[in-house]
Amino acid sequence: MTMRLPQPIVAALVAIAAACGGKPSAGPPVPPSEPTTEETTNSKGTRTHTPTLSRDRAAVAEFIKSAEAAAKKKVTKGTLKLPSEFCRRRTKRRGPLRECTMRVLGLASAALLELVLSCEYQPCNRTWYLVLSKAGPREHKGWDLGDGVAVAPQARYAVAGSFEPNYAHGKDTAKLLRIDLDTGASETFVDGCTAPVLSPGGKWFVCRGGVGDVYRVPVTGKPTLRHVYKVKNPKRQSIFKTPNGALGLAPVEFVGGKMSIKTTWEDMSRTTDTTPWAE
Repeated sequence: MTMRLPQPIVAALVAIAAACGGKPSAGPPVPPSEPTTEETTNSKGTRTHTPTLSRDRAAVAEFIKSAEAAAKKKVTKGTLKLPSEFCRRRTKRRGPLRECTMRVLGLASAALLELVLSCEYQPCNRTWYLVLSKAGPREHKGWDLGDGVAVAPQARYAVAGSFEPNYAHGKDTAKLLRIDLDTGASETFVDGCTAPVLSPGGKWFVCRGGVGDVYRVPVTGKPTLRHVYKVKNPKRQSIFKTPNGALGLAPVEFVGGKMSIKTTWEDMSRTTDTTPWAE
């Protein structure tokens, strides 16, 4: 029978051995579902972060499979509408529930349930549950993911879009918020874009600026906004904005090595730009 040493003890043994010139065994490997220490970067620099929630891709895959069985449909891209009974049972939630959808994020390392509770007033009252492991859906109260969300590979962290229109001065504020998936805490990740999506190779968050252009931000390293594509706007229109601040920008979609970029303009017309994507 093999004994597993707690990580703090293993670290102490390594330090003692280094001082004595020795090289002890690092002990048995830590399973992927257990928390591991890692370095993360935000707009203020690099810091060390230790996840407190387990990650288990196999458990996430099993949850997705059960959701598809309940919906009698495969989730290919975008969202999958789920039966209310399935969502109530898996989230153990009671009370009003108008709609429940699921998105697969972070290269299938996480599943996100969006529950629309009521729509008596605009915007609708919503809540979100994240699936990372066998623990199942975990509610994250206070999140606002209405402007898009993307999860880093291996569910290290998430970024959420944020857009605040300024009708008085004509200067809108678009930014990405970095969300700690263990605590739910958020902070500014990068200014200048919203509606994020993870690139097919998992190296970039691809997002859109307030005039519709496409940018990308590296998942690892310093979060720097890099311009990728200028959206065609022959009528020189502004992006459509609702009174409650929603923006007529859809996250880009990746199809067959190309980006599909959909935009809604102020006259309610819609355009779709297509351009090659290189990771």
